[in-house]
Amino acid sequence: MLYFLFPAILGLFTWKAAAKDVWGEVFLLLTVVCTTAHVYQFVRWHGFLRAAQVAAVSGSLFVIVLVGVLYEWGLPHRGLALNGENLEGVYLAREDLRLAALVGANLRGADLIQTDLTDAKLMRANLTGTNFSSANLTGASLMNANLTDAALIQTDLTNAFLLVADLSNAKLWGANLTGASLAFTNLGGVEFIGADLKGTDLSHANLTGAYLADAQHLEQEQLDDACISKGGTPPTLPEGLKPPQNECVKWVR
Repeated sequence: MLYFLFPAILGLFTWKAAAKDVWGEVFLLLTVVCTTAHVYQFVRWHGFLRAAQVAAVSGSLFVIVLVGVLYEWGLPHRGLALNGENLEGVYLAREDLRLAALVGANLRGADLIQTDLTDAKLMRANLTGTNFSSANLTGASLMNANLTDAALIQTDLTNAFLLVADLSNAKLWGANLTGASLAFTNLGGVEFIGADLKGTDLSHANLTGAYLADAQHLEQEQLDDACISKGGTPPTLPEGLKPPQNECVKWVR
């Protein structure tokens, strides 16, 4: 069993390296080649030359197929685990953070321009003043996250989950919020200039003072499900649409 310890360790490194596609692919190929060589030598040393030749040929064919698969589809991606980390003000522009776990992390004032955060977990994260311009947050979970004053300009938030998040005074210029859930979210003072709100869930969302005058695909039904604070300034809406008539419950910030 100790003979195969080295390939096993390489396999572990391959899993760790999968968070970075290039390194993951290199380690995977190295693991396969080393494992094939080890099997060949093991069988040969035990006197089974023909079996060793078969193993070598089979291993070589497997490597060729693996290279083709990686070229076509790439290596299965593993997200980074950064739960609770203090990343205040860090520069992570254009990084690959798909599937990253950032639950409760502090990313206050961080630079995440053009960063890929597809399906990332950002629940309860501190994202105050964070720059998400042109970032990909498709399918990301930002439940109860603090996005006060965040820049979400041209950000893709398709199917993102922002239940009870605080986006007060955030800029969502040209953001894509198709199918996103903003239920019970604080959207006070948010600027939705050119944002796409097709199918966006605004149930009980606080729209006090929000600017939606040129928001795309905004429907009256969505506004009827939203709310404004008692005595608060109604949102600025496209012509022909009426502001919410519901008063926000106290626990909606």
